[in-house]
Amino acid sequence: MKDMIKKIVEMDLEAQKLYEQNLSEKDNLEKVIEEEKKEIIDKHLNEAKKIVAEKETELKKDAESEWEKNEKSRADALEKLQKDYEENCDKWVDSIVQRVLS
Repeated sequence: MKDMIKKIVEMDLEAQKLYEQNLSEKDNLEKVIEEEKKEIIDKHLNEAKKIVAEKETELKKDAESEWEKNEKSRADALEKLQKDYEENCDKWVDSIVQRVLS
């Protein structure tokens, strides 16, 4: 009987050890999972930041190119208006004076 009680106590102690080991392993696994989760999030966040930076650079280039094209178009239109003014200024003044006096 004593041996049986002793065995039961030993088995209980061993079961408690196994339980504590399992708890410890569970805690360790949770820490590992949390670290891996953080690493994955950080990795994807860094990739997203890189993509955003590349897109921003691309959009800035496109905007600058569009601005330069618009600026050239504006300069060409201004030059044409200036040329028309120089060629037709006297005619326009005469026409306006003629209409006012008529």
